[in-house]
Amino acid sequence: MEAVLLTGLAVMATVVIAAALMLVLMRTGLERNDLIGLRTRATKASDESWRVGHAAARPVLGAVAVTGVLLLVTTALAYAFSRPEVWPAAAVAGPGAALTFGMLIYASVLADRAAKGVPSTSTGTGRDGHAKT
Repeated sequence: MEAVLLTGLAVMATVVIAAALMLVLMRTGLERNDLIGLRTRATKASDESWRVGHAAARPVLGAVAVTGVLLLVTTALAYAFSRPEVWPAAAVAGPGAALTFGMLIYASVLADRAAKGVPSTSTGTGRDGHAKT
């Protein structure tokens, strides 16, 4: 049962950190890149597709960060007040990890759909999503 708890906490913490980092970078100008962001074929098609896709996903990414933090705090409190029993904290951590991960997938779907609505550029793009030269 402790393995479920630790795995859930690790997944939630990773998703929260990723969502928060993306929100910060989006506010300061997250340009199209090969390392971080909601990287789908559609969002990588052009700079405009990248911008539109990430703008569409921003509210969900904010919800991921807030939900994840609340779930992490709830899990920690459940663990602190139910020791030596682990199952109450694991009962929060497992579903919490699934919820935050699912929300992150939903943000990617929203970004992809929004980016597909952006007209393609005349130069086209390569397999990596960057403009052909």
